[in-house]
Amino acid sequence: MAAAAPTFAASPQPELQRNYLVTRSSCTGGNQLRVTTDNVNTFFRIINVRPNSTVTGITASVLVSVNNLTGWTSSNAAWSAPTRTGETFSDGTRTYYRYRSNYVGTVPAPDANGTITLPRIDFSLPCSSAVPSPVWVNGRGEATVNGTTLSNIGGYRSV
Repeated sequence: MAAAAPTFAASPQPELQRNYLVTRSSCTGGNQLRVTTDNVNTFFRIINVRPNSTVTGITASVLVSVNNLTGWTSSNAAWSAPTRTGETFSDGTRTYYRYRSNYVGTVPAPDANGTITLPRIDFSLPCSSAVPSPVWVNGRGEATVNGTTLSNIGGYRSV
């Protein structure tokens, strides 16, 4: 009778976790949007990353129920200003337009727990008469770890 092979606990796989704060505020002639993280309650991080892993293709996106919003800025040089990608998504009721930022900074090494926390996000869209009140939004994040693409998609909501 053959002995059973030993069992080993499977290592947890990398996982992208993100939670953006998307806010809308009134301004003269319209509304403005802001997308932020504070790395406490709101964040963009990848967990279960082993040392020496290759992490690429990090993007943060906001989906907005308004097309052709221009003038987005990023106050953090590690993130590019969001731009319209041409991709659309639907929640079954509304069409959403993707505005994507690429992470262009140096990817931090994972901490002792295997977590990479990306620098804070702070995207702003200046006052625009094209942004209604309320406006519908969604957040997305993507990254590739050792050749495997990870994504995190939030729920659709109004702000």
